Amino acid sequence: MVGAVDPNDILVFPTGAIEKEDVLTYKIRFQNVGTKFAQRVFIQDTISPFLDLASFELQGASHDYKYQISEDRVISFTFDRIFLPDSNSNEAASHGFIEYKIMPGQAIPAGTIIENRAAIQFDYSEFIITNTVQNQVVNPSNGQEQNKLYLSVSPNPLEVEAQAEIRHIEDAGVRIPI
Repeated sequence: MVGAVDPNDILVFPTGAIEKEDVLTYKIRFQNVGTKFAQRVFIQDTISPFLDLASFELQGASHDYKYQISEDRVISFTFDRIFLPDSNSNEAASHGFIEYKIMPGQAIPAGTIIENRAAIQFDYSEFIITNTVQNQVVNPSNGQEQNKLYLSVSPNPLEVEAQAEIRHIEDAGVRIPI
């Protein structure tokens, strides 16, 4: 693959179609591609009204951070004194991430599309807006659909890292070499 890749992005797992009971895992990744170390990284993520904010649960991060949730559903993550090296001086150490889980709200109808993106700021420079990820709420599977194979890979097209999800493969007789 040839071309530029933005190292500041957001991933969601599972991708694509979800049921109301599915837990969504969001991972916001950032990389300092500037010309000097970053003392501070600040991330803002506005949580969709279709997600249950009470189910928000942090899963981990690459560095120490603080966070707060505002009344207007904006989660702010602050990595103070992170001293994140620039990618030219130390590519491996120039990366970071924050990851959390959250559930869809139970009152949303099938067909609802849940979108998410984040804004990332290094020191006090302009915000970098990530890609937008989407999930669509579908009706729960009935017995007739349980043997169908569902495969999802994200991001698509593949960049450096991907997540794969396989659902409903019981008794499907499917082999997938990896």
